[in-house]
Amino acid sequence: MIQQLQESGSTTLDSDGNGRVYLGPTVVRQSWNPTQATASAFAIPAGTVLNSNPTFESGIEGWSTTAATLTQSAVFAHTGTKSGLITSTAGSDPRAEANQVDVNPANVYHYSGWLYTAVSPTVNIGVQVNWYTSGGAYISTTGPYLANPLGAWTNYAADVTPPPTAARGQIRYAMNGSPGAGRLVYGDDIEFTRITPTHEAECTLYLSVGPTIGTKLGTTRTGSTGDTFGFGGLTIPPGLGVLAVWEGGEPGVTATLGIFGTKGRFVT
Repeated sequence: MIQQLQESGSTTLDSDGNGRVYLGPTVVRQSWNPTQATASAFAIPAGTVLNSNPTFESGIEGWSTTAATLTQSAVFAHTGTKSGLITSTAGSDPRAEANQVDVNPANVYHYSGWLYTAVSPTVNIGVQVNWYTSGGAYISTTGPYLANPLGAWTNYAADVTPPPTAARGQIRYAMNGSPGAGRLVYGDDIEFTRITPTHEAECTLYLSVGPTIGTKLGTTRTGSTGDTFGFGGLTIPPGLGVLAVWEGGEPGVTATLGIFGTKGRFVT
């Protein structure tokens, strides 16, 4: 019986940019003649803001604090009508930190944030990036503390490269030292971006029994547009499937394997 077949599966590439997708007997239940398979790893374009909620226009979701509280404020704003106000409490280095995002030490990143003080916080302030291992261990923080002019939005920005063991990055804005309780710093447009070109993954397709390496079908590089493998007249017998293996891609991106049989011949 002639039928159309279209199956797909996806995975998130790990901190090394690796991942696997297998479409096997639970999906491909009978012999069939596929016309093609597509394997794609859609990379994050350079310049994309990686952290969530950089402008605080919708609230403070995605941010956490240490030795401080964070509130949405309409008193001052760099863009829009809102900013994120940190108020120091007891403790050192009062700060607000965005969500952690995947990074690759082979890439270059850019951090940028605008800070405003109406009253001197008595200490220097800054925008920085925390680095963590794939296991969540803190490595270091990149970025200086500087004096901030009163009554003026000031930009703190730099290009940065993650440490060799870093797998996660986290932008933050902070006060240095122990300023005491009640010191105020407004932050807005706090953005962490990647500025190097799209990182492509190498993808290899295999004819496999289960999600293990089998007979190699072909290798290509998958990037923002994806790539297509042609199967020709290949038949996948019952019990076999197709395994896609990605290596060296962009951590955290979605990789997809699709199998298409527009003139599939199913054999019972």
